[in-house]
Amino acid sequence: MCAVLLMTTMLEDKILQTSQCPTIFNILAQSLSLDSRKSVCEVSSVVPVSEEMEMELDGGDNDEESGENKQYKECEDTLKDQQTALEILANLCTMGNGEEGDEDAQWEDQEDSDDQEFLEEDPSGNVEPLANLAPTNPVLLEALNSHKFVESVLDKANGLPENVNTLLQSSAKGKKLLKCHTNLRIRCFLCLSNMVEVLSVDDFGGPEALFSTWNSLGNLLVQQDQCSPELLDAASSCMRSVTAKLCNDKQGKSVMNITEKELEAIVQAGKEAQPEVRMNIVNIIGDICVLLSKSLLTASTDSTQSN
Repeated sequence: MCAVLLMTTMLEDKILQTSQCPTIFNILAQSLSLDSRKSVCEVSSVVPVSEEMEMELDGGDNDEESGENKQYKECEDTLKDQQTALEILANLCTMGNGEEGDEDAQWEDQEDSDDQEFLEEDPSGNVEPLANLAPTNPVLLEALNSHKFVESVLDKANGLPENVNTLLQSSAKGKKLLKCHTNLRIRCFLCLSNMVEVLSVDDFGGPEALFSTWNSLGNLLVQQDQCSPELLDAASSCMRSVTAKLCNDKQGKSVMNITEKELEAIVQAGKEAQPEVRMNIVNIIGDICVLLSKSLLTASTDSTQSN
């Protein structure tokens, strides 16, 4: 996995044009196909249940290749490999979002547009900026969909069962593994943020499926005492990207039915959050408010026309 990371770092956006590109995506897919969450749950049942017991076991068994140690090490290695895979995938998404390319072509595009913003008109007559003007690299798009990376990353973003968390918190090894899994979830959220930029709402299973992801992220934000600051930062950044995606998508707008209670919960989460998370929540609320104001304007216009 380190070799893949080095190659993608050196070649940057040109990696999508090389013959090694399909092999790289295959390696990433193979790594992310492993059920690391299940592995962590299984390891939690064999780690020492207390710091004292861990010291006794370490002192009485110097065989690093014992069954329990081997299982622990394999689980830890899998988590680290998947973190690297997610980092590579996130970087590839930024390389394939169409924002970087030939400099002359960019200047030609700028001259053709004559510094004017591309606009579209919705059925109500409102004029809005077009979302995702830059086309996604077709090689990247094909790889993301054919390998079902969205499903894989969403699956890895899930937290551990409460009883597993409790078991892992009881020893140094368990805490180390728990931190490793938390880091994996952080990479998942950061990767999803980049994937949202290059994929359509339909690529995420449709507006309802993406809104379900939005709700899950919101639940994390309102339960801040159960998450690390780094996890909250990544989750709020991802929620910010998903919010913008839904609010600027014709079908996505229809599922953003936020209740007053839900909006109040988000506002309260922003008040209690660290500065980085608060900034993301401010943007989330801003996008929702703009969407609501447009909906009210459309309803008012339709009512006037009907009269």
